Amino acid sequence: MNLVSKSKNFTLSILLFTVSSLSYAEGYPVGDLMVTDIWSRPLPEVSVNGAAYLTIHNNGAKSDRLLGATSEVAEEVQIHTHINQNGLMKMVHLEQGAELPPGEVVKFQPGGLHVMLLGLASPLTEETEYGLTLEFETSGKLDVVVRVEERNQSSMDHSSHMKQSGSSD
Repeated sequence: MNLVSKSKNFTLSILLFTVSSLSYAEGYPVGDLMVTDIWSRPLPEVSVNGAAYLTIHNNGAKSDRLLGATSEVAEEVQIHTHINQNGLMKMVHLEQGAELPPGEVVKFQPGGLHVMLLGLASPLTEETEYGLTLEFETSGKLDVVVRVEERNQSSMDHSSHMKQSGSSD
C-alpha cells in the first residue's frame, strides 16, 4: 500500500468518525421525530438482560408511537415502563408500545420507560456500541447506535429481570 492510499484510508476513517460523532450529538431524525441521548449502562458479565435509554422529540402535529425494537445483541427487545402498584414498583411490558404525543419530549430513562434487552448475546461493556432498530407506528423504522457508558443516575437493576413469555407482568 503506498502513501497516497494510506492517506486516503486515514482521511476516510477520520470522516466516518466525525459523522458518527455528529449523529450522537445531534440525534437521529425520522418523520417528525428526533431521537437523541441514546445509551445503555455497562453490566456485569453474568447479566442476561439489559436496557437502552433515549429521548424522543415529537416535533409534529400528530401523535406517533414507539411500537418496538430489534437488536443483534438481544434475543428479544420490548418496550417497558415501571408502575407503582400498592406502593411497590413493578416493571411492565407495554405491548402496545409507548405513546409519543405531538409537540412533546418523551424520555426513556432508568426507573421509567426503557427499551428492555432480553437474552443478551454478550455483556454490555463500557465504551462499546451496538445497533438498535426502533419501529414507530407512523414514522417507520430507524437504525440508531447505542453507546454503553456509565452515568450517575439511580435505576432499577435489570440484570436479574427474567425473560417473559409474551404477557405483561
